[in-house]
Amino acid sequence: MIDITVFKQSDYPVSAAEIKKVVKKTLVENGIVSDCVVEVAIVSDAKMDELNKNYYKDEEYMHPVFTFPETENSQTPSGPFVFPPDGKLHLGEIIISYPQAVERSRETGKLINEVISDLAQHGALHLVGIHHD
Repeated sequence: MIDITVFKQSDYPVSAAEIKKVVKKTLVENGIVSDCVVEVAIVSDAKMDELNKNYYKDEEYMHPVFTFPETENSQTPSGPFVFPPDGKLHLGEIIISYPQAVERSRETGKLINEVISDLAQHGALHLVGIHHD
């Protein structure tokens, strides 16, 4: 089972069910069929700015989505793979800026939920190792 949890920093009017559906579909289409966990957070620009300063250090661009793959966060030493206690593969986290999604919605004419879904899909692709130039 693919377990996707959606956290909202505030009461942002986005569809958690749609986010889960898009992330799950993206993972399955890219070969993830075993038990796994993905966390998605919808946050403010202030939180994105904090993450940007702490992890990305790109002060010229406000990113609408960040991904934190669990493999990059791992502090485990090299050696044989050890399954987590819950038996699920923890893929990582997708962080989406709600205000940036609103801005993209205005620019593109798409609904905010569509933009959030696009950003969630983009983040899920990063978690499975598909990146862009």
